[in-house]
Amino acid sequence: MNELVLAHSINNAILDLCKQAGFTKVRRILLKIGGMKNVNPELMNSIFSIIAKGQPTEGANLLIMTIPVTLNCYDCKRRGYREDTEFKCPSCGSRNVKLLTGLEFSVESLEVEKNLE
Repeated sequence: MNELVLAHSINNAILDLCKQAGFTKVRRILLKIGGMKNVNPELMNSIFSIIAKGQPTEGANLLIMTIPVTLNCYDCKRRGYREDTEFKCPSCGSRNVKLLTGLEFSVESLEVEKNLE
């Protein structure tokens, strides 16, 4: 269950940031996740909502931007996109490829609140 590990990682990183910056509530989280991570967005949202209970991230709107798997083929010289995680050229089937995108995993942006004292 890849989503459980990723959800914990994201929540912990955001909670650390909240503590450092004094954010009291996280309203929105935009994630960039590459297709090679093979993440199910619905499952990720469900798991994240459970993990975030009782924390500043509770109730945050988790948006996931999936970055396609992009490969450059050394044999046919084409660039192609894959819907799956198979590491071969979608045009000629060669495995002599370079991965250009698909491994991304980052928090792109946060919408937060901070109590002003």
